[in-house]
Amino acid sequence: MDTVVLTAAGIRVTCVPGRGGKLTSINDLDRDREWLVPPGGPLDGPVPPGLPFTDGDMCGWDEMVPTIIPCRYPGPGQPDLQLPDHGELWTLPWPVTQRDDRSLTLAVVGRVLPYRLERQATVTPSSLLLDYRLDAAGDEPLQLLWAAHPQFRCRSGTRIVMPAHVRAALDVTDPRRPQRIAWPGQGTDQVDKLPRGTGRKLVLDPGTQASWVSLVDPDGTALRLSWDCAQVPYLGLWLDHLRFSPTPCVVLEPTTGFYDDLALASASGRVMSLRPGQPIRWSLRVSLGTRSAAGPPAGS
Repeated sequence: MDTVVLTAAGIRVTCVPGRGGKLTSINDLDRDREWLVPPGGPLDGPVPPGLPFTDGDMCGWDEMVPTIIPCRYPGPGQPDLQLPDHGELWTLPWPVTQRDDRSLTLAVVGRVLPYRLERQATVTPSSLLLDYRLDAAGDEPLQLLWAAHPQFRCRSGTRIVMPAHVRAALDVTDPRRPQRIAWPGQGTDQVDKLPRGTGRKLVLDPGTQASWVSLVDPDGTALRLSWDCAQVPYLGLWLDHLRFSPTPCVVLEPTTGFYDDLALASASGRVMSLRPGQPIRWSLRVSLGTRSAAGPPAGS
């Protein structure tokens, strides 16, 4: 499918608008480090709506709306509306509304629910900024969950680093039996500490907010993903040691709902409410560089 390449000093980003707006590459040009799990081959047309996510292309960066785990819509007036696995936007083509060498704006309209998501990607030296705008396209308020879903490649020894105040997480690999665990700990901050063929899902407790999370290779090459907790209050992590992904990876999931299941997030009151004429905006920044054990990537 058609691709769009954005380039600035030290960074090259590739996007496939027709495949759910998927980012297929975030390349640190200064250190020859590709951060996203690449496609196994050329990407064809959009996948069928409702396809299980793991039956699709396990690669790149997708956007999850209006849920991650399939569930029934919890809002009023739609008692029998079933929401698909990992939402619907990864299965839809995203029209291009603006582009140049360093910026790309896409906008997509939901089909299972009436909403419109716009994402502007802008590259600057060693950095990618993603600006989002979500609008209700109908006349009624909506409950929606958004989560980023970047599948970042992990090398042997790549560590997940979060702010020092994060000392615990919830293991929700079995969502029926969440367990509180220490952070960092065995099998939490490195994918290759997990047994091959397994995965692990962690979320931060709503009372513990983090505004950034980093991946750090043994040689110090690093990526940091950062955001404003007032806009995006929750964070999930999926560690995949060849469970679904073709290569060891971690999915860093800043999200507006707690956690994964829109119906569960709604029941706990931890999800966004979108009202007509009142768009919601938020941003993510990807910073490339190096880091020591004590701080974020240089220059970010």
